[in-house]
Amino acid sequence: MLKVIDYAMTGIFAAEMLTKILAVGFALNGQSSYIRNGWNVLDFVIVMSSVAGLLPGVEKISFLKALRMLRILRPLRLISRNKGLKLSIMSLIASIPDIANLMLIVFFFLFMMGILGTTLFCGKFYRCHTDAMIAEEASKHLHARHDYGVNLDVIRTNLDCLNYGGEWINPDLNFDTTMQSVLTLATIQTTEGWISVMWDSVDSVGQGEEPVRNANRVYIFLYITLIVLLCLLFLNLFVGVVIDTFNKEKTRLTLNHMLKPMERQWLEVQILAYSGRPVVYIKEAQPTVGWFRNQMIRLTNNPAFDSFIMICILLNTLVLGIVWYDMSEGVKGVLAVFNYVFMVVFTLECIFKLIAMKCAYFKDGWNRFDFVVVVGTAVVLVISWIPAIGLDLGMQATLVRILRILRVLRIVKRARQLKIIVETIMEALPALASLGTLLMLFIFLFTIVGI
Repeated sequence: MLKVIDYAMTGIFAAEMLTKILAVGFALNGQSSYIRNGWNVLDFVIVMSSVAGLLPGVEKISFLKALRMLRILRPLRLISRNKGLKLSIMSLIASIPDIANLMLIVFFFLFMMGILGTTLFCGKFYRCHTDAMIAEEASKHLHARHDYGVNLDVIRTNLDCLNYGGEWINPDLNFDTTMQSVLTLATIQTTEGWISVMWDSVDSVGQGEEPVRNANRVYIFLYITLIVLLCLLFLNLFVGVVIDTFNKEKTRLTLNHMLKPMERQWLEVQILAYSGRPVVYIKEAQPTVGWFRNQMIRLTNNPAFDSFIMICILLNTLVLGIVWYDMSEGVKGVLAVFNYVFMVVFTLECIFKLIAMKCAYFKDGWNRFDFVVVVGTAVVLVISWIPAIGLDLGMQATLVRILRILRVLRIVKRARQLKIIVETIMEALPALASLGTLLMLFIFLFTIVGI
């Protein structure tokens, strides 16, 4: 069945390639020729390798057998048909020179730190591993430490270790040579195993001496500094290089690099103007509405009312966070009373705004979110109060609780800096989706290679 599908897919891709060649020519029809496009070259190589892999007797020819491996590149055809993925891969390729320069800087830093590590810890990570001591003696002196077996307090040097019949061993991650130090630091940069290396450094005393627990705690600050520099600073530098190249490629593909600064600013203003949304505002004291609705309009438009609701949201989030294992019934009762009070406050807010704004209430996204939370909370509480129904609302109640916690995000509307950060994240989501898809595509390719 899979072989039939393989034949069918190869035939479809070959037919697509031939159609394009007949339409634009293979190579001698100018810049629009099929083979003069880089993505078409990728398709051509994949299709031809797939066709070669279907020839009879291909298993006997080593060259064609190796050529069949190129069929794993078929998923890469997705890149040429998705603008976001194409922009991502072009950005990665264009950023290779800058990444190479940055890698030289990182390697130079690792080399310097490797020299420092060799100077400080060369030959000091060795420790004694022995099971030869009599159990009675061991129970008096030993204490377990690390993953290298039993360390004996009676052992002070490597000679003592050998006299007791032990082994004087060295961990895999050490600083005995400069190159070994660079490899150890590169491993630390992946955040794998760095805690064991840190404690080995803290316990180190001297060459040929058994480590002593917490002998040099000052080395903890050295490793924290290394983690900040290697894992945070340098990693963000790599990400910054790729993002900067991504923005340059996006500007070049959209021809924005040809615009003058004044023209670019004008376009940015136009984009902001088109992306802006009008704020729903109901005027108070309207002669066409009743006295009661005018009061609701006046109340909901009052900044003090909005501040009061925001304080209630923060307090409700705090109350929802006050929970621990084996909580007493008295505390649960007090928290339940607070939750009921906040539920009444938010329900009244919803009712007041519905009266004041009517259908315009649902034009605001936060109002729709509040309405869903209020209605969901009320439904869950009503069902839980009716014993005759007997429904288990554990998951539903948890979902409503999460939605109530998300109310705190309304503070984004009032905090300008938070709003800028959230809007930046929302603007970056399409690019992140493209990069995530590209990452999954490469993981899938290497999975096929592994199989």
